[in-house]
This record gives sequence, structure tokens and C-alpha cells, in this order.
Amino acid sequence: MSDSVEFRPRFKYRLKLSPEEITALIERQLQNENPADIRWRSAGYHLVLRTPPETRHFWSPQMDINLLKEEDGTTTVRGLIGPLPTVWTMYVFFYAVLALGGLTALMLGGSQFALGKNPWAWWLVPISLVGSLLMALFAQFGKKLADKEMRDLKNVVEQALLPHVVAESASMLADKKNDPAITGS
Repeated sequence: MSDSVEFRPRFKYRLKLSPEEITALIERQLQNENPADIRWRSAGYHLVLRTPPETRHFWSPQMDINLLKEEDGTTTVRGLIGPLPTVWTMYVFFYAVLALGGLTALMLGGSQFALGKNPWAWWLVPISLVGSLLMALFAQFGKKLADKEMRDLKNVVEQALLPHVVAESASMLADKKNDPAITGS
């Protein structure tokens, strides 16, 4: 990851291992070399990695890993690091409320104006815009708080899988050039 925190960073690797072998590699890494004490759950070809409950806070991220068996015998590993589902749902809900409130106020104010009445509802539009701006600033603050945990999640998976990678997405290659945790600079 670069110094700027990416919005829900994703990664994709292709390995010449089965999904079971990949799951075992990640679990072995988490059992043997896991200084951040990352916890995991797995269900079939889906793994979820999280920080321990004792250190988890509102903005703590989780990593979702999906393993897809390809026809050529390789496995594609897709990962997504993002906020916990409850935080993500709340965030989207408040943005939707602010957007719908702003649109409703805009339409109601337009109707009031067309009828020659005082368009008092237009005063709610700037309130919804300020609310949206505050939500965006709140999210930026949260992403900065979660940055170290995001790096911990990513590093533990990379340490387990990178020696076995056949191909990876171009965005991950660019990421590695900028990530001091990976380049060692």
C-alpha cells in the first residue's frame, strides 16, 4: 500500500496450489508468525481475517479472501480489505439518508417556489451537503486510524503466499514499489 490510504484496497494473485493448500498456508502463517495476533475464520473457499477483539476499534478493518479454482489447475486468490460489514452498512445508510434528504428538500423547495410560497425546504440542501462532507471527513479519519491494521492484514497474507505466486494484478505490483513495509525502505 502506498502512503495514501486506498478506499477498500483489493489484491489478486494466481497460484499453482489448490484452495485447500492456500488455506493451509495462510492458517500456518497465522499460527506461526502472527505478531499482530490476527484472527481468522474460514468457510469453504472463503477466509475472513480480523484484528483481535481486544484491540479492535470502530474503524478496524477486516480482510475477505476468496479462493477460485481455475480450469488450468491454478487458484485465483482475491482479497478485499475494508471496514467491518456493520460499519460499511451504517456508512452507506447515512450517505443514502443525506442524499435522499437533500433531493427531497430540493424538490420540495422547487415546488414551494413554483407555487409562489417561501421555499424554506431549500435550507435543508446545504445541511445535507455539510452532513455528506462531515461523513467523508469522518471516513478519511477512520481510514488513517485503520492504516496499520490494514498493513498487518496484508503483510501476513503476502508472507504466506508471495513465494508461491505465479501472477498478480498490475495494481499490486505498483503498490509494492511504494510500500515501505514491502520494499524495506
